Amino acid sequence: MEKGLDVTRGGAKYNSSGSACIGLADITDSLMAIKKLVYDEKRVSLSEFKKAIDANFKGYPQLYAMIMNRVPRFGLGSDEALETAQRVAKFAHDAYYGHMNYRAADTLPDSGPCRNHVIFAT
Repeated sequence: MEKGLDVTRGGAKYNSSGSACIGLADITDSLMAIKKLVYDEKRVSLSEFKKAIDANFKGYPQLYAMIMNRVPRFGLGSDEALETAQRVAKFAHDAYYGHMNYRAADTLPDSGPCRNHVIFAT
């Protein structure tokens, strides 16, 4: 306000903007389910896993139970899940970093909670 400039013209004291990457835990848990049940243990094929997802697991109670009970989840002490989350976060960082945003600053990913919109009053 003091400068009389829009944020895109240098009016902001802090020029922080980027992408709000919501759902890191969900992405991690999903990747862990595919990794463990399709690739590591070979309990189900990838095409069958996709069919179950498309059906929202209706008709696939055993697969759903395996996902809920046998797959390591983010935030529950699994080093493997934590490593997967770190790989996802690094992927997001690498994909965004170095691109200029509309404010002529580096675009950075922010990994916030699912209620991130509350912070921004939207």
